[in-house]
Amino acid sequence: MLFVPSAVTRAAKCASRPAFVRITHLASALALIVAAGGCAVTHDNRGAVRLGIDTAEVFGTTIERFTLADGGEGTLRRGVKNDYSIKLQRYQRVLPLQPAVSARVAHVTAIGNRTSILIELQERNCKYRYSLFSIEGSDVSNWVFGNCSDRPRVAMEDGEQVIDFPNGKRLSRYRLVGAQVLHGTITPPPDYGPFTRPFADADLRAPSSTAASGAATAPTISADGRHIPPPPIPIETRTSQVAGRQDTPLPQNRNKPGKQAQLPTQRELVFHEEVRPTRVVDLR
Repeated sequence: MLFVPSAVTRAAKCASRPAFVRITHLASALALIVAAGGCAVTHDNRGAVRLGIDTAEVFGTTIERFTLADGGEGTLRRGVKNDYSIKLQRYQRVLPLQPAVSARVAHVTAIGNRTSILIELQERNCKYRYSLFSIEGSDVSNWVFGNCSDRPRVAMEDGEQVIDFPNGKRLSRYRLVGAQVLHGTITPPPDYGPFTRPFADADLRAPSSTAASGAATAPTISADGRHIPPPPIPIETRTSQVAGRQDTPLPQNRNKPGKQAQLPTQRELVFHEEVRPTRVVDLR
């Protein structure tokens, strides 16, 4: 009597089934996978949209979740190959991050209808690298920067986000203005506080020890992370360091009597260089 293995028997039975039954079973399995992990929409190197199964959500690990200004949700995930990505759930869109050993959501700020997300990446030869995402609706812009050795200090100034890295005795400052990032090197303002190491803590603020040692010069930070500058000093009168002495009022602009000379602002002097995004994505 000829012995037929059970696996062969099952294969023969499966082959004898109608084609539409096999297709139905396959479609059901795919539907279960999509329902469990959702689909993933990405772009290839040519910018073409690719639709596939989100393996990072099915088999990977969710690192952190965050909320966008429009109420949508995003997640930072680690895939099965230790690759990191961001997924915006409303659009089922996956934004891959550059190769890294680890990643975390360092800072999330809602600026009007736009959301700023700063991802801290640690690479093999770079301790601190930062990927900045500016998201409004379906519009996503992304920049990558950092000096590999320091965390930056992040604050709000005049409704715009400011990201400062130490650069010798100066600051390398990035300013997020809507969907643009402007960059310049500036001299620290008087209320900035001393440069210490570490330059910033895990919350991307000046370390508490720095604030304590320079309490007289440390900047004022509100509860929502907004930088509150000190009140301006009138330029008409300056008080001397000698008690009871007052300097002569500064003269008015002689070319235009009755009108003060306009001093150039720090932004006009510094922020003249626009940093092009690493990538721009339209989620529609």
